[in-house]
Amino acid sequence: MTPRHLSAADIAAELGVGLTYRQLSTVLDVNVGTLKRWRHEGMPASISSRTAVRFELPAVNAWIAMRRADPNALRRLRSVSFGRASVVYFAAAANGLIKIGFTSDVHRRESELGLEVLATLPGDKRIEALIQRAFAADHIEEEYFAPSPRLMAFVTALVRMQSRRAA
Repeated sequence: MTPRHLSAADIAAELGVGLTYRQLSTVLDVNVGTLKRWRHEGMPASISSRTAVRFELPAVNAWIAMRRADPNALRRLRSVSFGRASVVYFAAAANGLIKIGFTSDVHRRESELGLEVLATLPGDKRIEALIQRAFAADHIEEEYFAPSPRLMAFVTALVRMQSRRAA
């Protein structure tokens, strides 16, 4: 059996991190022009500068799921910015539920609520809302969700991506 050689695009797609417009176009099977329009309409990018834009596949999939559920939702969601880096976090509560929240200070939030943060994703209040909508079927109350296999697979993928970045 011949080993399969993976391109950088294949590896990035498999990990769901740092995808370029072209790579994301291939993964989602949509035109690059469509992706640029979606970006203008609020599709989240993990890295954005004058020369490069990169996308995290889980965040893009959450955005797409929200758009499919309610095409007008982006008009109602406002981005919150406090001039500092913020993250969407996934934390385990003592009762076994998973809290999906937004903060600019993970450690403070963890100690305030007595939660164990499992994973984080760069993002703001808008991304938090997109992810919460993507897991609406698992919603219990407020920002708490049942630890469904789908949600836990998403969290596990984030943890893997974070550990690979740290290595």
